[in-house]
Amino acid sequence: KTVLSYIIDRLNNYGIYVDSSTSNIVIGGRINNSKQDAIYFSDSGISSYSNTLSNITIANTNRSFYDIRFATAGINNTQLIDMPYIGNYSFTGAGGIVIFKDTKYGEIRFLQAINGSGNNLTRDVRIGNNSAIVESSNNTGLNKSANITLYGIGNRGFSKPALLRDNTPCGNICYNFTGLNTTNVIFNVSYWTKYEIGDDPNLASCRSLKVFASSYGMFSMSIFKLLCKT
Repeated sequence: KTVLSYIIDRLNNYGIYVDSSTSNIVIGGRINNSKQDAIYFSDSGISSYSNTLSNITIANTNRSFYDIRFATAGINNTQLIDMPYIGNYSFTGAGGIVIFKDTKYGEIRFLQAINGSGNNLTRDVRIGNNSAIVESSNNTGLNKSANITLYGIGNRGFSKPALLRDNTPCGNICYNFTGLNTTNVIFNVSYWTKYEIGDDPNLASCRSLKVFASSYGMFSMSIFKLLCKT
């Protein structure tokens, strides 16, 4: 079932209530003044999975409830696409598998169920221009493996492109499925904070150091002089 562009205002109950239902798509609209949860997922016997929420504005939810709540575990493959803001959230028990997507910048596709709660899901999981960030220190239940796609990367002039985690090559906790200068770069990560494509800071060859405010490491001055013939 697909629902397009609606306004739900001054609710005495839930904004969107999904129980034991699959493959629903809700696009656009506004949920305002929910007295209970703005968006509620549950599973009372038949699994709820593969539901999609896209570009839904949520405002003024009762502070005792949630902007989005997964009330039972095992609700998987929920897609959250271009959601302007999600504040209070809860993934009950073992949680569920969720895909976060920004149609301009990319997607984070969790491979394991995420769980736990917090007061700002938009802050805790975000995608920007050449960056994917999960603030797992705010909710350790978000610290799960994922496949990341970053859109519109291409050739950004890096001398030696690398997958960086917090400005440092991520090594064996990540690996890429595509080249790092393709239009859409796809890679896997084992756990979180911030990932991006950048210049490898390790100087294993002679090259220009042109990334502002970056730190570079040399294996040794003698190797550097040999490589650069100085």
